[in-house]
Amino acid sequence: MTEEEKQQEDEKKRTGITPYLINFSVLLVSLLFMVLFTEVIFRLFFPQPVVRSREGMYVPCSILGHKHASDYNEELLSAEDGRPIIFKTDDRGDRINPDPAVETPLDESKIQLLFIGDSFLEAVSCEDEFIVDACLGQMLEEALPADEKVYTENTGVAEYSPKHYYLVAKQRLSEQKYSAAVVMFFIGNDFIGKFDKNKNESYVPEIKHKFKLPLTLKKDVWIKHVLYPMNDCLEQRSHLFVFFKNRLQILFARMGLTAYYIPEIFFVDHDKDKLINSTAEAIIEINDLFKQYDTPVIFVVIPKNFQIYADDWEKYTQMFDIPDGATDLDLPNRLIRDRLADQDIVWLDPMDLFRELAETDTELLYGKVDSHLSPEGHRVLAEFLYPEMVKVLELEPKQKIDAGDKRTN
Repeated sequence: MTEEEKQQEDEKKRTGITPYLINFSVLLVSLLFMVLFTEVIFRLFFPQPVVRSREGMYVPCSILGHKHASDYNEELLSAEDGRPIIFKTDDRGDRINPDPAVETPLDESKIQLLFIGDSFLEAVSCEDEFIVDACLGQMLEEALPADEKVYTENTGVAEYSPKHYYLVAKQRLSEQKYSAAVVMFFIGNDFIGKFDKNKNESYVPEIKHKFKLPLTLKKDVWIKHVLYPMNDCLEQRSHLFVFFKNRLQILFARMGLTAYYIPEIFFVDHDKDKLINSTAEAIIEINDLFKQYDTPVIFVVIPKNFQIYADDWEKYTQMFDIPDGATDLDLPNRLIRDRLADQDIVWLDPMDLFRELAETDTELLYGKVDSHLSPEGHRVLAEFLYPEMVKVLELEPKQKIDAGDKRTN
């Protein structure tokens, strides 16, 4: 083959590849345009609850491990409907109302209430005035003379557990006197395998995952260092991504791409003695701590959303392919209640009330996207606590409060 023939042959090869490259480029550009166009349509006509970054909300703490940053004041977005939520803390990191005129100063209050809990009390998808501590405070003020006020202290922080509750109680009780306290116990993740009274190692909850190119093919490494950072980026910016993410939860769960899980305490064939005994030990220690300071304390259970709503449980069973009879949704509540039955502990469980309202009420007690309590859930919980708190504080209620009542406080 002559040199000229070789050049012609090479030219044919290059020419043969070019149409494929052009077609592929056109396809990519078309797909990109289609995605961008759909994103614009969703933003204009079907806006989704995108997430706003919470970086800086948590700081390390030598005693608790982590806590809210002091004097934090940022606008977040509700995961349910995207409405703005002002999340503000005081100099101790406790959540407070962004309007100073609404907050009752400690030295001007007749009653001082301490609330301890985790993300259900932190309530990033609720305005401060709709959280259980504020709702209960408003109800109690109706049982007091007009010039007497109720001071409430919200110490709830995400990823806290009974060990944190003990340390928070110990710290706060040593600083000031309270009329009473409420400790919120979440059935979903407050069962602990070990309880000790030592300090926690300082750390900050991972709010934003950092991208890192994996040097292995292990699935969990790629999820942590590639998929999670992509998720963090897109859920703050893309309405289209949030739309499909919320509607493909079952598919993602079966692929192992979900933060949802069913706690082991719900499985009937799992050994639960260690969890129940360690958790009961923590609760008894917390109760004894309040007794030392002569402060009444009420423990209130927060059920998991799928314990209340059948459609939520159906979603979980589809996500994780749970066979019939493998779980008992009442089991955790029953086990911890029975374990504490012989203790002098005020232990309240609103699960039956929640289920009753879920059958008859059109307002949801939990969010559909954010599975924490909704503003309505906080209101119902406050009204559930009200009779016991009135009893503890030895007040005379001006009127009966019914958790099913739709009265706005």
